[in-house]
Amino acid sequence: MSEVNKNVVTVDCHYVREKLAASYIIKGQSDSVIVETGHPAAVKHILAALENNEISPESISHIMITHVHLDHSGGVGGLVKSCPDAKVICHPRARLHLMDPERLIKGSKVVYGEPLFNSLYGKIESVPGEKIIAVEDGQTLDAAGQKFTFLHTEGHARHHICIHDTTSNTIFTGDTFGLAYPDLQLGSRKFMYPATTPSDFDIPQARKSIQRILDLKVESAWLTHYGNWSDMKDGAAQLNDALDEIENVQEVAQKNSLEGDDLKKFCYEGLKKFIISGLENRDLVLTSEQWKIFDYDVKINASGISYAVDKARRKMDR
Repeated sequence: MSEVNKNVVTVDCHYVREKLAASYIIKGQSDSVIVETGHPAAVKHILAALENNEISPESISHIMITHVHLDHSGGVGGLVKSCPDAKVICHPRARLHLMDPERLIKGSKVVYGEPLFNSLYGKIESVPGEKIIAVEDGQTLDAAGQKFTFLHTEGHARHHICIHDTTSNTIFTGDTFGLAYPDLQLGSRKFMYPATTPSDFDIPQARKSIQRILDLKVESAWLTHYGNWSDMKDGAAQLNDALDEIENVQEVAQKNSLEGDDLKKFCYEGLKKFIISGLENRDLVLTSEQWKIFDYDVKINASGISYAVDKARRKMDR
């Protein structure tokens, strides 16, 4: 249970390692809601959490997905089978990907490589169209005794939504309001940075979405990666400072006409330098084993930065 909101249960999806990706269950009197499903193997952890909290799968009225990146939505097809009355909430652009995930699977295999994709995700199941509700920006829903407002928040992905629980004045932010793994919160000050994975990372849109969340004056944010973040002003400041650094990396890469592996390496080294500096400023040093695990995340995020550089070049060449 959460100390912030006793109606929210945090479920560790056990994605890659512990406390990297979370799913959330919002308990109501007559029905309950699940936010994020994690990868396919996370479904068993969500079902176990339902049982441990005496919540029937039949009482789940909605499964809300912030976006279709597979560490957030890969398990939705399997979870729907166990929650027969649940409707799946998503962005309009995400609907077809949930119904037919083949294009998403192909794109993910390009990012991760097929062996790693198979290890992380395995089989991705589709969601029947009649189970899906695509929500517009500002649309509201009453469920689990709460009132939810859905916000379209680009920057990380064009099909991203954030879910504002206006009753408790908290928000489920997916990847829009950054990454704050528990391992990175053990220093003198808390640390977060943006999620910049391929293929829609867009700095101006990311800034707009961060400001939109800040303008809501919520009490805290439920991050998929990972847990509850309460200092919204500090979080937004950290994210914007990081975006300044990333923008500089992009500009230098563009100016020096870096391409291919040279571009990827440059973006990786730039992001890694920024993160190490952030950790050192908080008196936090990762062990070699911690860094070995964390480095995977840095590489994936760096690939989104290099992709953004290539994307900008293609626009200039038109």
